[in-house]
Formats: sequence, structure tokens, C-alpha cells
Amino acid sequence: MEQRDFFISYTGADEPWAVWIANVLKSNGYTAYVQALDIGPADNFLEKMEEFVENSANFIVVWSKGYSESRYCMTEFRAAFHEWKEGRMECVLPVRVDGFPIKRLYSPLVRVDLSDRGAASEKKLMEAVRYAVPHTVAPLEDAETLFRWGKDYYWGLNGVREDDTKAREYWEQAAIRGHATALYNLGILYEHGEGVSIDYAKALEYYEKADEAGDEDAPAKIEYLRRKLRHK
Repeated sequence: MEQRDFFISYTGADEPWAVWIANVLKSNGYTAYVQALDIGPADNFLEKMEEFVENSANFIVVWSKGYSESRYCMTEFRAAFHEWKEGRMECVLPVRVDGFPIKRLYSPLVRVDLSDRGAASEKKLMEAVRYAVPHTVAPLEDAETLFRWGKDYYWGLNGVREDDTKAREYWEQAAIRGHATALYNLGILYEHGEGVSIDYAKALEYYEKADEAGDEDAPAKIEYLRRKLRHK
């Protein structure tokens, strides 16, 4: 199993928070295990959770009244806190989502209080993450991973909402790394004005780069747009 930056622990009622946190981390270049996105119906739940914890460098807990009352969740949290105290885990970060207090025993932990899942909360979360784990640097992902993340945002897959702007940002990063289909998809965005203003010249530029990178569908688009630009 691959090593990831974070494991996100939560109780069922707080699943929307956990998924949101996972997607914020992902959009900032970090990786995370979260039950809702990484455990399928045929998986052994306990085995998977153990593997996730063992293969995560840091631990995020979605802290709420419901979490504090869950025996299973608190066992997980205490185990992570012990690992942190022993120096085997760099960060245990409580994210309080309903203002419920954390026991004084855990007061040494960096924490962050959030009241909604908006842009300001995203900023607060990432400030806390970077403060708590200064040695964890978001990796420069490979082109295929960046392309896949762009697809997730374009189509609204894997727990994220459709967002053409985020899709474009990831495809631009994949394009820098020479990903042919990412270049082609950027052409689509500029041709049809999805998340950007329609710009046929820009679209043609991306299609030409996609063609150079080996995309099979690009030549037809190049011919079509050249004709369109000639008759403008």
C-alpha cells in the first residue's frame, strides 16, 4: 500500500467534513486516506483502517461531540496521540467542526476551528496543516496524476464537485509535464469557454501542442479551428 501524507479520522455524521478536508488537501498537492473514498463494499473495514493508519505520516481528526462519544473513534485518536508523543508520527491535527471542547490532556496539539466549508475555512485549514507539518512538502505530482485530478474536477468524480477552474489548473500542470490529453483538454476549455473566456487562438495553440505530443484527436481540431479563424 502506498504511503500518504495524512489519515483522516471521523465519525459517520461528519463524513461531509472528512471528504471536504481530503479534497482540500488533494487540491493543495497532499495525499490522504479517508474511509469514504478509499474503502469499497467488498473491503474488510478493520484491516483497511489499520493499513491506512500504518501507511500515513500524519493524522487528522474531525473533532466533534459525536466523535468524542464514539468508543471506536476515541481509541483510534488515543493511539495516534500516543504515536505522536513517542515521536513516530509528526502531526496529530484536530479539526474542530462544532466547537466541542478537547480535553486538556491533548492541549499540546495544534488545532484549527472551522464553522463552514468555504474558502476562508480552506485557507485556515491549510495554514494549520503547514504549521503543524512544516517538513511535509506537497510533492510535484506526475503528469498522469495531475491529469486524473483534473478529470475529477471536470466531471465531478471521486467525491469532488464539478469545477472547471480547478480542472484547468491541474491540466495546465500536467501539460507543463508534456501530457498530450491534458493539452487537448485545455484546447476544449478555450474552444467552448468552460471556466475561461472563449479564445479560438488559444485553443488552437493547445491543440497544436497536443498534436506534437501525440494526441490522435488533435489534428481534426486543428483543421477545424484554422478554417474557423480564417473565416472570422
